[in-house]
Amino acid sequence: MLLCLFGTEFLLGMLETGGDFANGIIFFIRSRSNVRYVFLLILLFSVPYLFGGKVGQQILMENKHFFWTPLKYGLLTALAVLIYGVVLLLQYTQSNAGLGDLQVILLFIPYFLIFGIVYGWVSGLRIKKFRPTA
Repeated sequence: MLLCLFGTEFLLGMLETGGDFANGIIFFIRSRSNVRYVFLLILLFSVPYLFGGKVGQQILMENKHFFWTPLKYGLLTALAVLIYGVVLLLQYTQSNAGLGDLQVILLFIPYFLIFGIVYGWVSGLRIKKFRPTA
């Protein structure tokens, strides 16, 4: 997830600094210090951390399926981010404010949905290797 975030931030930073590098960097840093954006990053890294222990426990201890269990928790993580994005979108549309930084936040949602599914599957395969055979 961190690589996806760095890649997207790098591309958005290059787009922002296209004309004037100094001002582009200032505007890029200012847009990333938005409270809503920082909360999104906290949400994106804390929810998978909390769910990761449950996934490992269910696969290793309770012998749940190695594909469906991480997929379920990956989709729950994506659902949490999607709910946050929808709440922000409703908040912005009711206040008649411009979307501004919300466009960047909403840009991340499909990336992390796909990443959550793929990462859940890959982590399930890795956990399956360590499952003790009876």
